[in-house]
Amino acid sequence: MKRAYYKGPIDCCMKVVREEGLSVLMTSGLISTILRETFCYAGQFGGYFLFKRALAQFHGCSLDELGHSSYFLSGGVGGLCCWLTSYPQDIVKTKLQTQKVGQIKYPRHPTIPDEGIISCVKEIWVKEGTYGFWKGFTPC
Repeated sequence: MKRAYYKGPIDCCMKVVREEGLSVLMTSGLISTILRETFCYAGQFGGYFLFKRALAQFHGCSLDELGHSSYFLSGGVGGLCCWLTSYPQDIVKTKLQTQKVGQIKYPRHPTIPDEGIISCVKEIWVKEGTYGFWKGFTPC
């Protein structure tokens, strides 16, 4: 069995800072994370409010008259919409964040400051197709 490179989270941070510099902890994958969060929260709040409104119409009442269970269900639907809208970008973000600084696998676009997002998306699409953007979604 192959021995793990990192002994734990603290060892991981220390090795990353030593090998790649302190700034990599704050900037690696920043644009892709912001992009993922944009889709995530648009889906979450959109799903939450749309489902809450649909429940109010279904029960024939106003939003203020909904019970706690309606808010609970709306929150669950919002969470599902969050992952449905952001999971493909989360795959891209994770691939970009796990590449080592000295071994860039996904080169940046020559004119767009994209952190390599475009080349990463192209590679996933060519090698794995649509499935590549949804790997690991089932446990969500």
